[in-house]
Amino acid sequence: MNDDSNVSTSKPGDDIVLLAGAGASSYLGLLTLGKLLPQANLGNYDVANRIKNTRDAIQAEPDQYRIVVFEDIIPRIRSYIDTAKRLRTDFAFRKELGSLLLDIDSGVFEKKWQDALLRCYQILIEEYGPESVNYNSEEFQTTLKLLEELAELNSGKLHIFTTNYDCSYQVLALHCKNIRFRTHFDNKGKFNKHWLNANQGIESSLPLAYIHQLHGCK
Repeated sequence: MNDDSNVSTSKPGDDIVLLAGAGASSYLGLLTLGKLLPQANLGNYDVANRIKNTRDAIQAEPDQYRIVVFEDIIPRIRSYIDTAKRLRTDFAFRKELGSLLLDIDSGVFEKKWQDALLRCYQILIEEYGPESVNYNSEEFQTTLKLLEELAELNSGKLHIFTTNYDCSYQVLALHCKNIRFRTHFDNKGKFNKHWLNANQGIESSLPLAYIHQLHGCK
């Protein structure tokens, strides 16, 4: 079995390693996470207010010296869901709750935060899905050309480490005919510990790029 199908490893002599963040996706026409929160359709009135209130709660914390971005919201809402579960099961909490117990016991209180979390994930899918990348743009073609040149300079191999939440590199791979791409995600977003061919039917003599997605593929 060759190294293309094995678990990812870097080999001696891989001189060029590309580390890419959200700026690459912005270059391809996607919103940054900083711009996503004020521009996204947050959903219906109650859900939108719950997401905005979460943002405001984080922003009001004494040690918060930067603008809250979208990725700050999801872990906080998940913590609220954990708290809702605790309120339903913890005896000490329940003694203090009084009239709130009905909504807590029925699951309504927890469901409100689950709806807010679901909407956050929906926004990520809507804004960072493959269809959001304009692969006919000059920026897209320029990015492909850059990756091709870097791979050629590095003896036909390039390791790309990306912290993006989106599928922009998966889309790059699908629409590239001059580089072979390897990724740990199939085209449905499912993770595999072995390297997978991201673009099929590509000549084996072409440069090879490995995409290491540090945050995964949405």
